[in-house]
Amino acid sequence: MTATGVGGARKSALEADRDDISGNRALRALARWNRSLGPFPYDAVIAHYQAVGRTAADRRLVRALRAAHERLSGSAGPAGAWSLVAWLPGTFDQEDGDYDSYLGTELLEGVAGVRLDALIVTLIAELLATEAAALERDPGHREQRARTQACLLALSKSGLLAPDVPDAPGGRPERAEGAEFAPYCRERACGALAAVPAAHLRVVELAMLPTTRLHDEHMFIRSIQIFEMLYRQVVGHLTRATRALELDDPELAAAELAEAAGRLEATAALYRVVTTMPKESFAVIREYTSGRSALQSRAYREVELHSAARPRHPHADKIPAVDAPRPTLQDAFVAASGRLPESGLTGVAMQLARLEGAWRGMKRTHWGITLKIIGTVPGTGGTAGSDYLKTMAEVPLFPALSLTAR
Repeated sequence: MTATGVGGARKSALEADRDDISGNRALRALARWNRSLGPFPYDAVIAHYQAVGRTAADRRLVRALRAAHERLSGSAGPAGAWSLVAWLPGTFDQEDGDYDSYLGTELLEGVAGVRLDALIVTLIAELLATEAAALERDPGHREQRARTQACLLALSKSGLLAPDVPDAPGGRPERAEGAEFAPYCRERACGALAAVPAAHLRVVELAMLPTTRLHDEHMFIRSIQIFEMLYRQVVGHLTRATRALELDDPELAAAELAEAAGRLEATAALYRVVTTMPKESFAVIREYTSGRSALQSRAYREVELHSAARPRHPHADKIPAVDAPRPTLQDAFVAASGRLPESGLTGVAMQLARLEGAWRGMKRTHWGITLKIIGTVPGTGGTAGSDYLKTMAEVPLFPALSLTAR
């Protein structure tokens, strides 16, 4: 195994000192906080978790953090306690955690608020900075160079993935060769990070509590955090498009659908990053994240339910309950078709077809990558793994409009 980078250990794990590895620094800092002698010691706790991974975290520290969460959850707490209460479950969730606590979804969405696109850019740029740093340590690491290149491409697509950020870094990256490539990527990442809100930088740092010491898990967590934020934005577009159709404003509906489809089409760049995951690394990550499957993604499920009514999910007992809106986008389009001339809905129909294609194309890509990395073994959420994803990729987003969408 290489020292760090793709297939190796995380840089923070290799460079941690004895106090961070043992958890003693975090325990001392938490004890001071319990005596109300300062702010919560986020940095000391994070340093321990990034040094050893959640699964090997000091049991004394885990118990103390769980106790702190229980105490704060039962009271109004000090100023700023909301973010601490939202963050703490990720420090003790190995036995009873879920997909959201693994990703820190509540904290990410809560801090970002309406500026989710700025958070998306922050996540992509931080990932590029991390991968570029690993490449600088080992410039000859071909797999690491490939991943860094993929992350650079993802950042160059920020204008499509996060169009609500006016100055999102985009366009074709400059050509950098040899020893100049890693520093160039680091500079691009740092330039993007310099333009994002400080609160976003901090929450991205907090929401990195890997279960293992593997460098590859950092990429894995960041990638699915980005997808979660993208799905949340797509839900917003679908909601606004539905409302526009109810108000007989097909132009606005078409514009919202176009933006949703554009975001999903741009996910090809993100999947290119995910394909750099070594099978061996993912096998280890899967072992420690069993039960925390993307099947549990609320935002993904909301995209489906906002689009059209669905039959009972085949794994309904394993996914969070999500309220289905009424009307759905499909309902609103059918109703508008009875009120408005066909010519007035042409643009909406075109964008519905585009969105259908983008959604199903994204799911087919997910299936193909899963087949490549894990083969035909069962999924972590109790599904049939890649076979389940293949079946789901054929399920239309708008069943009543599927012939038009194709």
